[in-house]
Amino acid sequence: MKLLEQVALVCRRRGLAGATVQAYSGWISSYLRFISLRDGTWKHPRELGTADVEEFLNHLVGQKRLSASSQNQCLNALVFLYKHVLENVIPQDHLGKFVLLRSRRPKRLPTVLSGDEVRRVIEAVPMERISRLMLELMYGTGMRVSEVCTLRIRDIDLGRAQIIVRAQVQTLLGHSSLKTTMIETHVMSKPSIAVTSPLDRLAAG
Repeated sequence: MKLLEQVALVCRRRGLAGATVQAYSGWISSYLRFISLRDGTWKHPRELGTADVEEFLNHLVGQKRLSASSQNQCLNALVFLYKHVLENVIPQDHLGKFVLLRSRRPKRLPTVLSGDEVRRVIEAVPMERISRLMLELMYGTGMRVSEVCTLRIRDIDLGRAQIIVRAQVQTLLGHSSLKTTMIETHVMSKPSIAVTSPLDRLAAG
């Protein structure tokens, strides 16, 4: 069985997603191609070791200007190769502890819309569309897209102006952030406190 076929087989046995299998196979191919160009001959990864992995990863950062997320994905692919496909080639206690140059994540300021810009975005969606209600819910309550998409009728309490989110209560009037042992969500600790929703402020403006 060819190496990449073996990689794909182990990936499927371990339940990895198809996109992950494709990405891992691509990085492993790039690794072997790099070694082949360096040495002038193809080598099986069993013939290679820690220094070769480190050289390849540092090459991607230093010469190819690889992003931090891509570097991590490549590292994960090679750790998977040596941990689950080719066992005992690289000591288990060294996997993931390579001496690497690290890509720097660019510091970017988040884009923050003004109240007028938010109003124009919301008003661009017709009132009769369910997406308009979803958009207003997300802006007015701070809910995530996934939370809005999984809402059920029984999760909405119009009388108390509350929404049940993953067993937590989130009011339609506003929220504060609390840490729980299970999940991080937005919840009003005292629903009776008069807190103005961003959506209400937008309408008032």
